[in-house]
Amino acid sequence: MLTALADGDWVSGQALADALGVSRTAVWKQVGRLEALGLTIENRPGRGYRLRERFELLDTAQIEEGLTENARRDLAALHVLAEVDSTNAWLQRDAAARTGTVVLAETQTAGRGRRGRPWVSPPGGNLFCSLRWVFGQGVAAIGGVGLVAGVAVARALQDQGVQVRVKWPNDLVVEDAKLGGILIETSGEMTGPADLVVGVGINLAVGPRGEVIDQPWTDLRRLGLEVSRNDLAASLVGELLTVFRRFEEEGLGPFLTEWRRLDDLAGRSVRVDTGRETVEGRAEGVDEQGRLLVRTAKGLERFYGGEVSVRKSGRGPG
Repeated sequence: MLTALADGDWVSGQALADALGVSRTAVWKQVGRLEALGLTIENRPGRGYRLRERFELLDTAQIEEGLTENARRDLAALHVLAEVDSTNAWLQRDAAARTGTVVLAETQTAGRGRRGRPWVSPPGGNLFCSLRWVFGQGVAAIGGVGLVAGVAVARALQDQGVQVRVKWPNDLVVEDAKLGGILIETSGEMTGPADLVVGVGINLAVGPRGEVIDQPWTDLRRLGLEVSRNDLAASLVGELLTVFRRFEEEGLGPFLTEWRRLDDLAGRSVRVDTGRETVEGRAEGVDEQGRLLVRTAKGLERFYGGEVSVRKSGRGPG
């Protein structure tokens, strides 16, 4: 159904029924389901159905063609799905997926952000991508991996002309509005292999579904940018594969200078909620392990994780 409607032209109900091998009633039900996912579909007697706004379907061959030779070597498999609960969950269920396996989807029915928050996922309105990478050194050796992922996503967006910054630990922001985010889920032992699934969501054209988002957000359309989803997907997949290969071989060090240039919190008054306590102070970048540095009344404190918000006082002393 998505393939038939994606170009925005009128398609008769009978043509859809014939193409899908279903009844006209089944077509009507599928249209309703796509509308529930966030698409706006017009229905006119004598003409049929069409999307109010067309979008570019993801294309496996086009994405693979856009990868560098090195990225192709590290890519174990590339899956492009029409619909999934979440790309992270799909990879976590696939025990056979090797390191370097990537999955993208047109839409997610149960997309997740950090701390279990739902991720608004209208068909064609976002880019959803997850990568599996297995680190042989163990969980203890992957500190700062979220910062490395942030560098990769920022590079991919910058390649498409998007001037983005990173809000520790892994939100992509433009002028304090969230453009995308990264969800990293880890399994494994401290001394055994660490199995990472790295999920990325980037807002392209969220549309009316954005009304339910409970924080400042933006998308590429709001920023006045028209970006090819396939070009962005190729750049994103290539950068993720490139940085994770280097991180596995060299650690966090080679990425710190670049991450600090992207740091959206440095010098700003922040509030950090760790779940056990709430701390206020001035952000002073990250240390060599990727921990957030905050100057508080107690001195310089380090945080491995937590929910960070910028205080209204903005930049200046904490």
